[in-house]
Amino acid sequence: DPANPGARPEPLHPPEPGETFTDEEICLFRPELGGPLCGSIEVSYGKSLAHEGIVVAVVGQILVSFVQPEKHHFLVSEATVAQPGQLPAGVSTIPFEVKPPELPYDSYVGADVVLRYFVRVQIKRKRSSDIYHEQDFWVENLGMRSSDVPIDDSLQSARQVDVGIEGYLHIVFEFDKTWYHLNDVILGQVFFAQVHLPIDQMFITMVRKEI
Repeated sequence: DPANPGARPEPLHPPEPGETFTDEEICLFRPELGGPLCGSIEVSYGKSLAHEGIVVAVVGQILVSFVQPEKHHFLVSEATVAQPGQLPAGVSTIPFEVKPPELPYDSYVGADVVLRYFVRVQIKRKRSSDIYHEQDFWVENLGMRSSDVPIDDSLQSARQVDVGIEGYLHIVFEFDKTWYHLNDVILGQVFFAQVHLPIDQMFITMVRKEI
């Protein structure tokens, strides 16, 4: 199971887009604490198992489900934890330690998009198909600032949005930039360019939507 300080390793299968996590617990990994992702692999086999090496990979994956599910891997960091050899019958425990180069995004489960991280174990075999197992873990970048995330310059410029009713009401919303981090504060102004209707109240609502 993958483990790090403060993590509670429990098995969990990743949800498909539109689904939610169950009440099962999942490992939490916070990159700002530093250190590698470490843990142990437990292999249970009824007889001795000859292999061509055991590899552990930390994978970052984005699942998009609009018409047909698409998978995009933005991170793959591998480490060989066992050279070719033979595992004895019964239960074998193999420790591992992987230092991912970067975990740039927070884990996310939405209606159409899932961003997941998982540890993938591959037991290579010569005359049989390889054995694979995946274990998800959750990533939170609490110490990340908006300046730490690489964003195109065009998304950092100010933006204006015009709304209203032609001939009666013209309102201009102005934002200091287009892209925001969760730790940012949204700053902007509202201009009433044309008002030919009585206005009693005005509300600003933040709506979360996947596009």
